[in-house]
Amino acid sequence: MFSLTLVPVFVLVLLNPASPFNFGIPNVPTVEDILYGPVLFDNRIVGGQNATIENHPYQVSFVVNNSYFCGGFIVSENYILTAAHCAQNVDPSTVVLRAGSTWRRNGTIIPIAEVIAHPEYDNPAFDKDVAQGSNTIPENLMDVEIPVVPYWQCLAVYFTVLTRNMWCGGNFVLGGKGTCQGDSGGTAVQNGKAVGIVSFGRGCGQQFSPSVFADTAAPTIRDFITKHTGL
Repeated sequence: MFSLTLVPVFVLVLLNPASPFNFGIPNVPTVEDILYGPVLFDNRIVGGQNATIENHPYQVSFVVNNSYFCGGFIVSENYILTAAHCAQNVDPSTVVLRAGSTWRRNGTIIPIAEVIAHPEYDNPAFDKDVAQGSNTIPENLMDVEIPVVPYWQCLAVYFTVLTRNMWCGGNFVLGGKGTCQGDSGGTAVQNGKAVGIVSFGRGCGQQFSPSVFADTAAPTIRDFITKHTGL
């Protein structure tokens, strides 16, 4: 997901203009609320617990052939933000968005009009550190609370790919909690404010191998969002 010159990888997904993103989901945060603030994580999750969409109304999932493959979060009524590798080599016409549901079914299904990748997205560097784990995906939304790992500590693990456009989270010494394969594109939040997008990791909640997140507050990411959404 990152080249060694190292700029973060995000994708903006433009929804079908005929289907504006208005699902009647309660308390959807505003754009300004979403894009700043620090850390709680909602994804597929290791060591977490069941959650509900009412607690995480910004969380959505991408579906191909009735199968979940990545998460994302609401930027506005027309845009969703996710990890760039989730959309690599994906035909938007084959993907739909599921929102407003705690489960892998129900909710509102919305078609996708366009996928806009960060211009400096580079997949090979990311491939070396992609998270590995079970392909079992739970029926319902899950979340977990984990601490931020100091940058220098995370750098010791991911020194070839980690940049200041990323941050890490997890119990560094004990492990047992974190993100896993299938969580990509999910949102790290605190008090309704998104602070990161699940990017990659080594293993799933392993000791000394924290989860890595692309930083939504990094200037290159914030500028990218503003350029395409006007927000």
